[in-house]
Amino acid sequence: MAQLDFVIITNKFIYVLETKKLNGDIEITKDGDFIRTFKTNSGKAYKKEGMYSPISQNERHINILKEILVKEKLIRTTPVKSAVVIANPKSILNKIKCPKSIQNNIYKYDQITNLLKKELADKNNDKDILEKYSYTIADYLIAHNKPIKFDNMAKYSLEENDLIKEYVKPVKLIVKIVDKDIPIVSQPTINNNVLEATLVESDTYVLLKAFRLKVSRKENIKPYLVFNNLELDALIQATPKTKEDLLKVKGFGEKKIEKYGKEILDILNGK
Repeated sequence: MAQLDFVIITNKFIYVLETKKLNGDIEITKDGDFIRTFKTNSGKAYKKEGMYSPISQNERHINILKEILVKEKLIRTTPVKSAVVIANPKSILNKIKCPKSIQNNIYKYDQITNLLKKELADKNNDKDILEKYSYTIADYLIAHNKPIKFDNMAKYSLEENDLIKEYVKPVKLIVKIVDKDIPIVSQPTINNNVLEATLVESDTYVLLKAFRLKVSRKENIKPYLVFNNLELDALIQATPKTKEDLLKVKGFGEKKIEKYGKEILDILNGK
């Protein structure tokens, strides 16, 4: 089985594109190793890590595709080519030092059109596949395609009650100080049926937000997948003391409590 991102069929060749929308800058060394560098908004590098070569990954895909198409007698000598596409416009691709075999197989997203035009204009490529055969190949690939279903619920240990059914605009409270010791909270103002005000964050609220951010960075997920703002407000209001109490708070199922319950309860109980 091969997971093909894009297959381009022309009258001269078939191109298999492996697309990567990666965060960070990518450098390919003279040995062909891929190094990814993460930077802050100010441009300071704070993390480097190696990554699996998408060139090798796509070569396996191509070998499988060629084997299938030859076996089905859909091609004989038609070139099947590879290109890895870096799809993130903010990523910087540095391939100056890497081998030519890699340089000629990896591109930024905005270079693909020129690559295909150049390949089609290459006079050394004397192939001229009839249009009907191109359609036959395309129809075969579509007929045998099996879309992959990603189970994000299982990946992030989510349950049905973790999902937000509808969007609710957060309520903001307007706080006015009429005496230095007596804060008065006014009624929320209504504008087009939307409540607007300013919420004063407690220490517990701040600590829970900090915990959520720390976990999201550690697990490389969005903060709302740890718990969203509505669930955060529910925690503050309910102030559960035990895991049994936490189970009663909307959005906190057994899996989430197993992963984060102890730390959340420690914060709520001031430990």
